[in-house]
Amino acid sequence: MLQKSILNRTNSAILLNKLTSGEAEILSLRGTDQPVFNYLVARSGITFYNFAYHQPEAVTGNHWSSKFEIVDFILYDKEKRLTYLHYMSISAAKFARLCAGEDVEIPYREVFLHYRYLKSPAQQPKLTRPNLLVRWRRNLTSWAIQKIDNIKFKWWQVCNRRYCNRRYCNRRY
Repeated sequence: MLQKSILNRTNSAILLNKLTSGEAEILSLRGTDQPVFNYLVARSGITFYNFAYHQPEAVTGNHWSSKFEIVDFILYDKEKRLTYLHYMSISAAKFARLCAGEDVEIPYREVFLHYRYLKSPAQQPKLTRPNLLVRWRRNLTSWAIQKIDNIKFKWWQVCNRRYCNRRYCNRRY
């Protein structure tokens, strides 16, 4: 299948039908879009390259939460050069604020900025910290969203417990 034809109307309708017929329950929709992308790849038959499978001797860590050595803006994991750095779970909004000049805490920020502005280093912003009121508002908003998400998730659990037929449902709540 050609990759540019994956999300045509027919394939999208087929995927939507599968999701609405119950497959959506396997997705964790509480954070990033990654589960949706994983589902799309698995169900659409998209070809992909898995470094860990095809090059096991060259496998390194790649998640931003790992501790890597930095040498000349290159990340190393146990003396092996990283192929890429996976910024899963860090919002695009943080990267946008960083590129707009805000001093945002993002792991390996200097490495990111180096490569982001590699061809135009003069455009790399000078970082400034947002004022106290902006930081306070963001923290309060983040806290409120997390509390609302927790309440919605608990409500979802209660509703599913009520409608789940125990004979056929092996889920643990």
